[in-house]
Amino acid sequence: MDEAGSCASGGGFRPGVDSLDEPPNSRIFLVISKYTPESVLRERFSPFGEIQDIWVVRDKHTKESKGIAFVKFARSSQACRAMEEMHGRCLGPNDTKPIKVFIAQSRSSGSHRDVEDEELTRIFVMIPKSYTEEDLREKFKVYGDIEYCSIIKNKVTGESKGLGYVRYLKPSQAAQAIENCDRSFRAILAEPKNKASESSEQDYYSNMRQETLGHEPRVNMFPFGKWATYIL
Repeated sequence: MDEAGSCASGGGFRPGVDSLDEPPNSRIFLVISKYTPESVLRERFSPFGEIQDIWVVRDKHTKESKGIAFVKFARSSQACRAMEEMHGRCLGPNDTKPIKVFIAQSRSSGSHRDVEDEELTRIFVMIPKSYTEEDLREKFKVYGDIEYCSIIKNKVTGESKGLGYVRYLKPSQAAQAIENCDRSFRAILAEPKNKASESSEQDYYSNMRQETLGHEPRVNMFPFGKWATYIL
């Protein structure tokens, strides 16, 4: 599906995929009834946060809804909470078919992602080397229920590398942590679990730690995506 060309509620032009996902993962993809109007979507989803745009995919010729829509929120945590609470629910008393809600596809994710997707719940952080796993948990538990914390250590000496992972139970909790934690943690979503991705993350943070000693970093305030960019 060409989102730039076909995702319009009134037949107008929509910008490309990349510009729609700022901050990353702030746009949800809906499978709904063909008869659901935009006004109902706004009414049901506005309680989750500031809606920047809503558009319904329509047939180019008949202009009828295809039963697919997108809702763009101002923050990633708002989109995630909307997905968590609205997936599988009916929009109105006359609707008999539950809707489906996903975090919309972006070029970095490659596919729509659901509430069970681990990529949306595990964050990667820079921490003081003196931190224990309990310190890490204590610092980040304010944002939600934590499944586990882990600290990356040198395999030979057993010393902390000053890097860690925090896995939350819900995507919205991970998003809240990234949006609201102290900038010194440089929190981002972790790559999917594999040796190559973890090695890449560790190298990235190790290099960044060396380059930024003694400097106050400027960061993207909403780096909720695995390609988050930091400007030093």
